[in-house]
Amino acid sequence: MAHKKIVEGPREVEVAGEYDVLVIGGGTAGIAASIAASRSGARTLLIERYGFLGGMATAGMVGAFCGFFTAGALKKSIVGGIAGDLLTRLREKQGLSEKLVSRVNPRMAAYQYHPELFKCVLEEAAIQAGAELLFHTLVVDVVWETEGSSLSGVIVENKSGRLAFLSKLIIDATGDGDVASRANVPYETGDEHGTLQSMTTIFRMMNVDMDRLRELDRQALREKMGEARQKGTFRLLRLDPIINAGIPLGIVNANITGIPDLSGIDAQQLTKAETEGRRQVLEYLRFLRASVEGFERAEVSCIAPQIGVRETRRIRGEYVLHEEEVLAGKKFDDGIALGA
Repeated sequence: MAHKKIVEGPREVEVAGEYDVLVIGGGTAGIAASIAASRSGARTLLIERYGFLGGMATAGMVGAFCGFFTAGALKKSIVGGIAGDLLTRLREKQGLSEKLVSRVNPRMAAYQYHPELFKCVLEEAAIQAGAELLFHTLVVDVVWETEGSSLSGVIVENKSGRLAFLSKLIIDATGDGDVASRANVPYETGDEHGTLQSMTTIFRMMNVDMDRLRELDRQALREKMGEARQKGTFRLLRLDPIINAGIPLGIVNANITGIPDLSGIDAQQLTKAETEGRRQVLEYLRFLRASVEGFERAEVSCIAPQIGVRETRRIRGEYVLHEEEVLAGKKFDDGIALGA
């Protein structure tokens, strides 16, 4: 069937505000950008599509911060600044663990954190810095100052209707390059073949025997999962489970599902990924209850509001960082932060 099109006529859009900086997307990158801009004295508006901040850290319910420590024997914390301040705030609310050595890769260390408390911490930090927040709002177009050259604002849709916000500077922190793509900024997706990393629906469990969890042999679990899949008793796509005690006490984080070959920037594919992810959650729960000691009474505590998306668009910047530069720890004169 031929695709039909509807031509929209010209329309006026109310300008709802003018700012020095517009930050689109309230994930960890958007939070840092908003706080930094506000601290510098810029009038800043942070626009977020959900009713809370945090992006993959909260909507995706990742559950662990892995980028604060160096790898190897020392596992030294080298990340401070805004991220360090957020950790301090989270720790004060009993929402952060001590440094934990990864059981998946003993060369790495991480923090477990409470995703729900993290929502509160992020709001508090952004508001105290002076940033304005606008939730439940989706950017649907850009406003050109000079067509094809520079932007002067964005068009949004929310419960109030279709609105415009103008700004001297727009920061795309959507994680998907949504604003950049609407402005025809070049981007790339996936590897050299366009293949994207799998998505994951994170979930949390309760009523797990925590002593048994601490004794859990990951390799033995992988082998048991492989046998169950081979016999056809369970539909288990991914066989490298990451199951850890979480926060608060008695909660278990499960990073165990895998949804490959679908795109997070195609609405139909994203819908399919969401439904498949939740199907897998129930199947893995069924397997754990039937096959793993300590999980006999396990129940789903919550499923992440959004599937975890690892990659979609990558905006082509002025410089591309290469693998060998990362592995060599190359330093740059214009560096602004440390990462591990």
